[in-house]
Amino acid sequence: GEPESQSLAFSKQTTLWASPANAGAMELANEIAATFPNLTVSTAEAADDATHMLLYLNRETWSDERPGLAEQVKQAREDKLKIVMAHENDPDKGGCIFARFFETTPQELINDGLYRDMAHPCFPRDWPHHEVSLVHLAKSLGATATKGLRARASEDLRQTGIFIKSTLGSPGPLSKARRSSSTRDSVSTEPSRIRPSVSTEPSLPHTISMEPEPTSTLSEKRLGKSRMAEAGSSSQPIVPRDIARKHAEQLRGSSSKQLSRV
Repeated sequence: GEPESQSLAFSKQTTLWASPANAGAMELANEIAATFPNLTVSTAEAADDATHMLLYLNRETWSDERPGLAEQVKQAREDKLKIVMAHENDPDKGGCIFARFFETTPQELINDGLYRDMAHPCFPRDWPHHEVSLVHLAKSLGATATKGLRARASEDLRQTGIFIKSTLGSPGPLSKARRSSSTRDSVSTEPSRIRPSVSTEPSLPHTISMEPEPTSTLSEKRLGKSRMAEAGSSSQPIVPRDIARKHAEQLRGSSSKQLSRV
């Protein structure tokens, strides 16, 4: 595939300061600028209008021969200038283990948290990870994916679709007829929308008439219920109404006869 370094560029104005007091920084900064477009490198004695500072770390970085570097790094941190650190791993360029820097770096910078940020490793040019080192440094400096490459990838995809259509062509009448025939002959997997003819209502053991009962029947039933209630509440037997009427007439008759005798 296309190397990631060819898909990154600096969309904003970015100026990388490589101090002359930092041996090897200018060479690495120029390589980054040559790989990723729109990056400006400054090699002035001061940061001036730079947006970033490159701190190149190798065996000779904090030697006594370049005492001004520590003051420049201190001033950059006070000015809130972003410092991007690169740790050289090539022995031919003074590469060393990172622990060495805790012995050679001025203690004031260590106490101030200089190494709290990550230092990106730089591998030799003939190593496969050399380009990856440049990509990580460029991203730390603010490089992003370019719009031009995105547009080119989209155009390539569109052209590929056109090529496939022109190669395969549109389906002819015969293939369309076969497609429609196979569609008609295919068994539908959709659930049937016709309701079953079997009734889902519960079956009744007998037919219930909804006609109202006659008034007389209701009255007799109510009268029977009241008599049953009276029978339940009283121990006296229930006397039929006609017998009770005759008994009452007999009592009245005997009473009138006794009065007439008196």
